[in-house]
Amino acid sequence: MIYTLILLGLLGVAASLFINMHPVFGGNLSNEQKELYSQLDNYANGKFVNQVLTTMDMSLSDHFSMMQESISGGVDRNPASQIPVSTMD
Repeated sequence: MIYTLILLGLLGVAASLFINMHPVFGGNLSNEQKELYSQLDNYANGKFVNQVLTTMDMSLSDHFSMMQESISGGVDRNPASQIPVSTMD
C-alpha cells in the first residue's frame, strides 16, 4: 500500500512539473505576442474576456435544454460557408 502511495505521489509531482514547465501549456509571452494580443477586441487589462455577457448560474431546466439540443442536433449546426483552416507550427 505504501508503494502505491509513493508511486501516486511521484506521478503527481511529475505531472505537475510537466504541466508547469512545458511550453505547450503556456509559458512566457514574447513581446510580439503581447503586442498582438493587446490589439484584440476581447483582450483587456492583461487577460481575455468574453465579448458577450455570459452567466455561470444555470438552473436545472437550462442544463436539460442544453443536453436536449446537443442530442437532437439543434439549429444552426452547420456553417453557412467554408471555415478557413490555417496550418499550425
